[in-house]
Amino acid sequence: ELNRVPIQERYTPESYAEREVRYQMRQRGEYISPHYEIGVVRKGGEIRRLEAIRKEVLWNGERQFQVLYRDVTEHTRLEESLRESEQLYQAVVESARDAISISMAGSRVLANKAFLETFGLQEMSQATAYPVGHFVVPEDKERVRAWLLAHQRGEPAAGVLRYSIRRPDGQEKTLEASGSSVTYKGQPAVLLMSRDVTERTRLEESLRESEQLYQAVVDSSNDAIAISAGGIRVFVNRAFLTLHGLTDSHQAVDLPVDHFAVTKDKALVRERVAARQRGELGAEMFEYHIRRADGAERVLEASTSPITYKGQTAFMAVIRDITERKQLQDQLMQADRLASLGTIVSSVAHEVNNPLTAALGRAELVLRGKLDDALKADI
Repeated sequence: ELNRVPIQERYTPESYAEREVRYQMRQRGEYISPHYEIGVVRKGGEIRRLEAIRKEVLWNGERQFQVLYRDVTEHTRLEESLRESEQLYQAVVESARDAISISMAGSRVLANKAFLETFGLQEMSQATAYPVGHFVVPEDKERVRAWLLAHQRGEPAAGVLRYSIRRPDGQEKTLEASGSSVTYKGQPAVLLMSRDVTERTRLEESLRESEQLYQAVVDSSNDAIAISAGGIRVFVNRAFLTLHGLTDSHQAVDLPVDHFAVTKDKALVRERVAARQRGELGAEMFEYHIRRADGAERVLEASTSPITYKGQTAFMAVIRDITERKQLQDQLMQADRLASLGTIVSSVAHEVNNPLTAALGRAELVLRGKLDDALKADI
């Protein structure tokens, strides 16, 4: 059955062409390697890869060739898969923006291009020439060493480690690293992926300082400050608590904005907040009355403005206690009314006094005449 199939049909086209080349070389007396691979077509069309070893022997007194074939199809497929996997791995590692390295027994054995850029190195030999912790700043060395040892032992370790390095050019960088235990060339190793978070760390620090400054300004403000979202108060400062007779912010947050307003002013407060939410400006300032926790009633003046709070639209109200000012205004108005009344009374007295003076003068003249005692008494 084998011999009935033409030899060119038993080979793949590529292998048959190679067979012909080897035959021509043999005819010319050229050297041919005894080891080679061929592709054969099985009955049914399946292609298999065979490893061949060719050896010259004597057969029936003549020089012949003995060929040993071994089916290496699966082995070849595995090699091809491994080669593709390694190529894919190499492409992923080299194109990664994160610094990737593999360390074994405290020594770095592999690093990608991003690692060299992050650490300010030029060649791979610079990355593998030093222990893993060589570039780590002194204050972080022990943390990094313990973290790596935990990974090497397969123990649970912190998912992400933040540490600082000092590059050969003197620049200091902050990195964030994650690690996992792997097998590299048959030996236990640690795969590290590090990301340069220097700029992010600087921004986080700036944000933290800004928030601390904001908190200091807000808490030291003499005016009460409150932030509301969706008609619910979500933040108050210390002055707000003092103004409302409260001791803890939990007594003020998660409550409607009109919670402390007296009954007659609740609708006013709700309407002002709703108008702001609709984008209407309205009067910049408005007054309303509250009842403190101790029962005292106070008059407040408030202004609101839209802000972004924790990623959502909110409104900040700046509130001032104007109770004393209102009382002074009332007193001034009363004094003004009294002064006006005094002016009116003075004018009336002047108008009345003029004719009376004339009458009194005339009466004195009459009294100089000869009058009986009864008439003089009447005058």
